[in-house]
This record gives sequence, C-alpha cells and structure tokens, in this order.
Amino acid sequence: PIRLVDGGEQRRSFTHIDDASEAFSVILDDPRATNEIYNVGNPSTDMSIRELADLMMRLYEDMTGVTPKNEIVEITGEEFYGKGYEDMDRVPPSIEKLRSLGWEPKRDRETTFRDAIEYNLNPAVHASILS
Repeated sequence: PIRLVDGGEQRRSFTHIDDASEAFSVILDDPRATNEIYNVGNPSTDMSIRELADLMMRLYEDMTGVTPKNEIVEITGEEFYGKGYEDMDRVPPSIEKLRSLGWEPKRDRETTFRDAIEYNLNPAVHASILS
C-alpha cells in the first residue's frame, strides 16, 4: 500500500537530479558563491504528496502498460512515525539567490518523475553508464 500520512496534503517541491547537479556546478564555478549558502530546488514542481502518489501511479502505467495495484491508505503521522511526530504543511524552496548566479531549473515535474521511474525500472542500463 501507499501510505499517505495525514491524508497526504503536505506539499513539497521536487528537483530533477540533473537540475541539482547543474546547480552545484554553477555554485562551485562562480567565485561569488564562495562561503555562501544556496537553496537548490524547483518551486514549479510544488504538489501535495497525494498528487505525487497519483502522478507516480499514472506514469508507471503509461510507461509499463501495467495498472498499479497499490492501494492508497491514509494513516496518522503518529501511527506511521511514532509519538511526537510533527510535519510542515509546505516547504517551498527559495531559489532567488541561486537564480542571481544564472541558474534556473529546466525540468518539469512530469520529466523529473518519469526519469526517476525509468531509472528504477532499468537499473542495469544506468549501472553500465556509471561504470
């Protein structure tokens, strides 16, 4: 089952690994970035965790032709994480400082998650690229 803590209404932004890698390169290559702290992220990919679960199941079906049999189950944060659990409703990245160095995320949420699923469906292909 896909367990949605507190209904999956928490919102998050996700960044494609290639966008993150490019951001780190910009930071490392720009002398203005020395001793500075930057947020790396993609605010345009903001979505609820419930929306993420729906997107992942749709993309998986599109890419494999197999309908996921996962059941979405809502559970409390305390039930999943234990007593004292607290979460932020929204954690948007502020990337204006990084944008001032000329970096901008290029990949949208669909591309980000399609590539993540592809990577996990074909690990041998990606392992051969890395070796």
